[in-house]
Amino acid sequence: WARPEFLDYTNPDHVGSRYDSHQNSYADACAMLRVADLESGARYQPEVHDAFFRNFTWRNLNDEEADLAPPCVVHMRPGSQRGARMGELIELFSGGRPLKVFVLQEHAVFGTAATGRAAINQLHPDFGFMGIALRRVFVVQGVPGEADLTADILTGLQSHRPAIFSLLETDPGANPHLGSAHLAIASRAFPRFVYNPDAGIALADCLDISENPDPDSQWARIDGRTITYADFAARDLRMHSEFTPFQTEVAHGVAMNNPMDVQAYLELPAIERRKHTPVVILTNADGNSTRLVPSRSIIEQTMDRAQLWLNLQSMAGKGTPHAVGADADPSVATGAEPTTSANKELQQQREEIEQQAVTRAITNLVARLALGN
Repeated sequence: WARPEFLDYTNPDHVGSRYDSHQNSYADACAMLRVADLESGARYQPEVHDAFFRNFTWRNLNDEEADLAPPCVVHMRPGSQRGARMGELIELFSGGRPLKVFVLQEHAVFGTAATGRAAINQLHPDFGFMGIALRRVFVVQGVPGEADLTADILTGLQSHRPAIFSLLETDPGANPHLGSAHLAIASRAFPRFVYNPDAGIALADCLDISENPDPDSQWARIDGRTITYADFAARDLRMHSEFTPFQTEVAHGVAMNNPMDVQAYLELPAIERRKHTPVVILTNADGNSTRLVPSRSIIEQTMDRAQLWLNLQSMAGKGTPHAVGADADPSVATGAEPTTSANKELQQQREEIEQQAVTRAITNLVARLALGN
């Protein structure tokens, strides 16, 4: 029990059983120390303490004892079973065990997404965001090799809470043009963040996204160029079929004209996009550039990642109109009543509507009572 327990994930029951066995061995040692302390001070009362220590488990540890408890580390590779593994992880955490789960994900792209109406409802299971939704779980998301990632993981291991370490594995051999982990983070394909439930009360106090490049902007810039999810996907060999070299013909069923960077393309109104072709520019080691046209699927995924990043910014209190307004107007942050004439007028209208609703309710009640009599 003096050493950490390392487990390869199999199923919730197996992991839970192994955790209980390992931690209860440590709890037995803590119980013996407590008994010895009571005995040495002649404070042990059999009628009180016998039953308590007979049923002593890791759930009875105090904070000091929990600080010294060796962690139980679970190694999970969800692979193609991401959705199922997420459900099992929720089941695993529901027992209150402070397990430390390393979720090693092979890629940050999801292959060809659905299109049309199916794209609206298609789900991409996200372990990091699931951890935030669980509220009481310490979450670290990042890529090995980043600055400060080790320190964040150590903090999570020392926390008394369950922890999810959502890590993206990069394989430079299989993806020679990927640029490793930094591009995955910069493109918002795999945002870097830490969620510490003990850091504050408000969600923005608990969520830290400051380690991302340009955390206050929608997209990051590298060497003067805006990097989008499409730029990241274009460098992943598995997504090669989703890109077509730009030419004056047809790609993915759409005539090519007026090439435009993906970021600028997405800022256009939908009707204006028909006049342009989104492109990603790749530059090889010799400095030669190639323009690639992403498929509709990649464009939809890029839009989805942009929205996901905006949601993350909003939760962290960064780069959103509400956050900016709160900084400029203290009444937004404190919840104080606005003082502008427009807001006063809205308040007056709201009170009039409420009064009318109360009047109607009383009238209806009187009518029903009259009918009853």
